[in-house]
Amino acid sequence: RVRTSARARAGERASGVLMAALVLLLAATTEAAVDDAAALQGVLKGLRKSGSYGRLKGSWRAGTDPCAAGGWEGVTCDEAGESVIGLDLSYLSLEGTLAPEVGELRRLVTLKLDGNKLSSTIPDAIGKLSALRKLSARGSKFTLPLPTTLPGCRELSELDLSAGMLIGEFPEVLYSLPSLSKLSLARNAVNGTLSDDLCKLRQLQHLDLTHNEVEGTVPSCIGDLADMVLLSFKSNRVTGTIPPSLANVASLKHLDLSGNSLHGHIPEAFGALDMDIFQLVGNAKLDPPDPTGPLAGIMSKRKLHAGKNRLN
Repeated sequence: RVRTSARARAGERASGVLMAALVLLLAATTEAAVDDAAALQGVLKGLRKSGSYGRLKGSWRAGTDPCAAGGWEGVTCDEAGESVIGLDLSYLSLEGTLAPEVGELRRLVTLKLDGNKLSSTIPDAIGKLSALRKLSARGSKFTLPLPTTLPGCRELSELDLSAGMLIGEFPEVLYSLPSLSKLSLARNAVNGTLSDDLCKLRQLQHLDLTHNEVEGTVPSCIGDLADMVLLSFKSNRVTGTIPPSLANVASLKHLDLSGNSLHGHIPEAFGALDMDIFQLVGNAKLDPPDPTGPLAGIMSKRKLHAGKNRLN
């Protein structure tokens, strides 16, 4: 009987501990949902009453759970319904700023702000989003400088700030994003030169700087970026020669260096690459390739576009 009683008491203690753990877990889950809701309310306050603001405000009602059934518009939660992991406010014609409260969405993985008129700079608080993998704000009015806290987004692999209002030197803070695989700053007014630090981004697969004002030469180390698939410096102010090392990137499918001031010869090693696009149009001082040489293959397949060069 003594043993039975002891076992019973032990069982009761175990049940009590389990119950306490469940209560704590439930409290933590509720607290996380409340914190995310408060952060989203802060984001809402940074917006002006324009576009789809009214619809968004109607969905993001104070006192409700953004992860409950039906949820809040543009908000995605994890499978457990505990935390906000995605925020998509694309093409809602929103105006205003991105409020610093966005940094309180600590488990946010994806942030999409495309097609709005958000202005000012991206807040320093963005650096708190250590789980963020994708930030897209095509067509926004964000300006430079980018926050120096951005390397806090250590998982960031995709950054798209194309078609915006970025005016100024290429942001060196981008060199400190080791997980970056896709970077697009196309159709802005980014200027200055590219440092060899670009080659620290070993996972980079997609670099689009189309229609900017980048000067200087293409870093000679760019051939070290072995996973590169798309590289575009179209319509910039790039000078110098085409780095021979670039022809070592076997994965390269799309190379656009048109509309610059490149000179010299086209490395014959490009003839061994299976590229879909190879654009060199508008570099007046490039030497014409030998039509019977190693580049003959891509020329015959119309993959080498080098018009308005010294081809006559």
